[in-house]
Amino acid sequence: MRENRCGKADKKQTKKDEKGREKRREDLTEKTLEIVLFFCRFFCIIEKWWSICGVGGEKMAYVINDDCISCGACEAECPSEAISEGDGKFVIDADKCTDCGSCADVCPVGAPSQE
Repeated sequence: MRENRCGKADKKQTKKDEKGREKRREDLTEKTLEIVLFFCRFFCIIEKWWSICGVGGEKMAYVINDDCISCGACEAECPSEAISEGDGKFVIDADKCTDCGSCADVCPVGAPSQE
């Protein structure tokens, strides 16, 4: 606690200091989140560009084999909306697939696999 001229604790000033510290902490947390989101979006764009230009190695799109039971779990989980319902099973659009593996992680029968 801060002391005033008389040597007594200044409670009002201490509360102001605490509020100021809390506000700075909140601002820092918001700024950190903004920075993380910026870089996340930036690298997502770069990864997409690399795959289009063929930089950084060949990416393999996932495919869904005949074990598919058409439950739709993979379609709901796909962040790039590359999965749609086909004839008797779901199919993955290789041009949209970002090779994230989300579909394989949620499939109860393990139907999605890399080409």
